[in-house]
Amino acid sequence: MEKVILRSDPESDMVMEFIYGHRKFLVLSAAVRLGIFDEIDSLGQGNWISLMSLVEKCGYDQGVAERFLNVLAGITLLERKKDEDEKKDAAYLYRNAPYVSRYLLRTKPASLIPVVFFSEMTPALFFNFPNVLMNGPTDKLSMMMGGRAENGGHDVSPKDVFTMIHRGHNSSDLMKKPIAGTDTGKTKPAVTSLARGGVTGPLPEMTTPGPATFMKLMDCTVDRCIPALVTAFDLSTHRKAVDIGGGSGCLAHHLATVYPDVHVTVFDLPQVVEVSLQQQPEEMKSRVSFIGGNFFKDDYPMADLFIMARVLHDWDEERDDVLLTKVFNSLTPGGALLVLEKTLHDDKGGPLPALLEDIGMATLSIGHERSGKEYRKLLAKHGFDQIEIKEIQGSNHFDAIYAIKTEQ
Repeated sequence: MEKVILRSDPESDMVMEFIYGHRKFLVLSAAVRLGIFDEIDSLGQGNWISLMSLVEKCGYDQGVAERFLNVLAGITLLERKKDEDEKKDAAYLYRNAPYVSRYLLRTKPASLIPVVFFSEMTPALFFNFPNVLMNGPTDKLSMMMGGRAENGGHDVSPKDVFTMIHRGHNSSDLMKKPIAGTDTGKTKPAVTSLARGGVTGPLPEMTTPGPATFMKLMDCTVDRCIPALVTAFDLSTHRKAVDIGGGSGCLAHHLATVYPDVHVTVFDLPQVVEVSLQQQPEEMKSRVSFIGGNFFKDDYPMADLFIMARVLHDWDEERDDVLLTKVFNSLTPGGALLVLEKTLHDDKGGPLPALLEDIGMATLSIGHERSGKEYRKLLAKHGFDQIEIKEIQGSNHFDAIYAIKTEQ
């Protein structure tokens, strides 16, 4: 007799995958804010831990904690195995998945936790999407932050990006530390080691509005792509580079390390430069310098290489024309421009990271993502030629575009 397979409608399953995807993110977000991965790392030092060791240390409810660890294992954030030394049938051991240990611990420089926090806030941007769909995008970011249109909004500190999104989320507690445990009538409140000042300590400053917060978000999107970004093209012939909107200097420092004959100047807002100088590694101060200014209004230093990483997609073509004209005029003959942006396919059918970024930009600003064909046309309009585009594979925000200013 043929076995009958019992199942739901496969087409409804496709819809449910989106819904479950949202719930998976909520579980990830809760684990990050509670410091679960940090506690597991501290307890196990990379090895397996038991449920009870976590419960006893953090004061969690045992039943809920077990369910939480099981769902974290179910979505592959944790690894789980049977505890052979425990006689109970339901006893399991847990440890962080390798990618969690690398990118979701607060102690790791390359942590993607800022992206998790930012993603918590992005639903607020879509609350107004029906209006955007009917009337088109507006430069809400600059206006809500008090930026002046004639300056392209660049007279505003990026510290207010998080503040703006925070205000639009209808949740005054969104960016505060989680309060572990509530008044449930229990004699012993459920508190985490975070609340007790344990090993993981308080949430880092990345949850607080400010230039440092914004730079952490930008840096962690760049950092995991650094080797590909600085070696996509051979930049060894260049001697003076300017990184427009270069923030903390994360990209500049790596570029100067890979190409020891290149001196890099980071051009960004004065308040960003102030923070960046405080954080700059001592050994890089002779190789990377900072200049504060408004990149729509102020003059750029002359250089034979300009870098624009995730700058052009923030603006419409009129304002990009201003920036590219200034870059072209500040390049020495034979110099080059390195644009680091995720490119859409020429038919606008993908890739998915670029499509999602593009619709996200529509909710936030007048900027948008472009196809490789559109970037070639934009750069050629400003006198650049020998334009090359190289794809940076993976789930990231970048491809590399290299264009030459023909010698005159």
